[in-house]
Amino acid sequence: MDNARGKHESFSVAAWFWITAGLLVATLLFFEFTNLDLQLQRLLYDPHTRTWLVDGNAPLPRLFFYSGVKWVLAIGGAVLFFLLLAGFRVARLRPWRRVFFFMILCMGMVPLLVAGAKNVTNVFCPSDLALFNGNKPYVRLFEPMPAGIDGCGCCFPAGHASGGFALMALYFLSARRRRRALGLAAGIGLGWIMGIYQMAKGAHFLSHTIVTMELAWMLILLFYALLYRGWRTPLARAVCTPADGVTEGR
Repeated sequence: MDNARGKHESFSVAAWFWITAGLLVATLLFFEFTNLDLQLQRLLYDPHTRTWLVDGNAPLPRLFFYSGVKWVLAIGGAVLFFLLLAGFRVARLRPWRRVFFFMILCMGMVPLLVAGAKNVTNVFCPSDLALFNGNKPYVRLFEPMPAGIDGCGCCFPAGHASGGFALMALYFLSARRRRRALGLAAGIGLGWIMGIYQMAKGAHFLSHTIVTMELAWMLILLFYALLYRGWRTPLARAVCTPADGVTEGR
């Protein structure tokens, strides 16, 4: 058991990047050849009332799970950007500049790149589909769009949830295992809270959220490797620090 655990913890950042890439491909293929997305979405939709489990216009759910969480993430990013700028003038903050930049990069670029991908995948949201009182056909990611269908799907991957999943970068901010686990869990948990809300109101399928989580983790690993030259660093010892960027984990 200890040998297996030690071998697992010796996997490098690069190894976990490619492992996650493999999981991403497996996820895409699984949902391409199964109907799980549709089966799950049907559980969230009432065909008699033509309504979703959650009303996307209901003010309280929208405040807590959509606009409110966006504002919190935006304010957090703004605070980090202010601290980064202050680090050029305040000696105490100067060693932390790269840590601040790493978090800003993850919180900004993960949602931005996911949003960019939505513009080229051309996948429609569940609420757009004729199956759920919309007017668009259900077309899988790798299927050709039928002739005569206008408009961009712009629904895959899940842009909203990507903001939460970007916080998986918190994993790298401590050398202590418990804190690293809590940081990773915070990002995964917030991403899924945001993603499930979107699913419940007909804005995304399950596959959209899973793929977004995998893409976000790959990007976070890539940003860490670029900023800290940690491509070959074992993930269990990959830590952002204000000093030299990598320390021995505990």
